Amino acid sequence: MAAPIRRIGVLTSGGDAPGLNAVIRAVVRSAEIDHGWTVYGIEHGFEGLIGKPSIRTLDSSAVSGLLLRGGNHPRLDQQGPLRDHDDRR
Repeated sequence: MAAPIRRIGVLTSGGDAPGLNAVIRAVVRSAEIDHGWTVYGIEHGFEGLIGKPSIRTLDSSAVSGLLLRGGNHPRLDQQGPLRDHDDRR
């Protein structure tokens, strides 16, 4: 039998999308409050996952007030797959 889920990661890639902050907030709060899981935010798109790792813990305090901000969650920028560091905005 597979081990129970205890940790999940959130990665965004591509470009700004309406409602993305609400989705990130909902995932973090639901995982933490409803399931007791730890959530990791993978920074800098796919580069932060498989290139130069850049991962941080997200909790309810990290996404507090997120619905009032435009764009996407700070530091969870949505870059395409594996851009060079010099190409980052």
